[in-house]
Amino acid sequence: MASKRSTALQRWGKEFARAREAAGFSQVTLAQHPDVHVSAQLISHWETGRKMPKITDRETGEIKDLDDCEVAIATNGYLKRLLLEWVTLEVSPEWSERMAVEEEALGLLDYENFVLPGLLQAPAYVETILPPEIVEQRLERQRIFDRGTTPFFETLIDESILYRNVGGPEVMAATLTHLVAMGERDDVIIRVLPLAADYVRLSSQFVLATVETGKQLAFVEDARSGRILERPSDIAELQRLWGRYGALALSERESVDLIMKVIEERWPVI
Repeated sequence: MASKRSTALQRWGKEFARAREAAGFSQVTLAQHPDVHVSAQLISHWETGRKMPKITDRETGEIKDLDDCEVAIATNGYLKRLLLEWVTLEVSPEWSERMAVEEEALGLLDYENFVLPGLLQAPAYVETILPPEIVEQRLERQRIFDRGTTPFFETLIDESILYRNVGGPEVMAATLTHLVAMGERDDVIIRVLPLAADYVRLSSQFVLATVETGKQLAFVEDARSGRILERPSDIAELQRLWGRYGALALSERESVDLIMKVIEERWPVI
């Protein structure tokens, strides 16, 4: 079997680790440096490709955490240049920021109208819709449900997604069965927006996230890109949309019954 191709973020992480070790630091001693303001755990996540330093600080436009580390290990901006040259070709700054928000979120409200929510996709579904080099990244995102304090996650899924053929009947049956199983968790609510719903307004898919400060952020995604929203007026508009869609959606029980019916009638596995 061919070995997995490393992602750009994993390759960058190895470069960071080599530079750190060459400067005589362990992950712990680098984190303890007076000019560095990140934890040893975060450094470990950078080096294994699990997390990416923020591309920009919203106010200054700088990668402050990485800048501080580069001063300590005397790499003079080399790692920052590599990050921008290698990683942003494969993982957009906005996508990296979304992953960081998910890691910190206390609650996530997710509306999907094209594919199933990334956090609830079965591995076979992920492998069908994503390039091989970023499958593990998607599965890694799902591990937020395995941490000590999991976020509350509620999703509204357009019914059309249940019928869209992704990978054939076996993949779809396994994926929708996995979806139902995830919905049995106390911290996950899955509701379906029926095809017969009378929409007042259509929207791109979006996620509303509540973080520890109580602040809400949003991630809005279209066919070409995604973006993080923080402006109160934008958040309020998405909250209104969420409320409208929620009022049109089936109940949890009705949604499960519909999903099971779709598995039986649309995706029977003989």
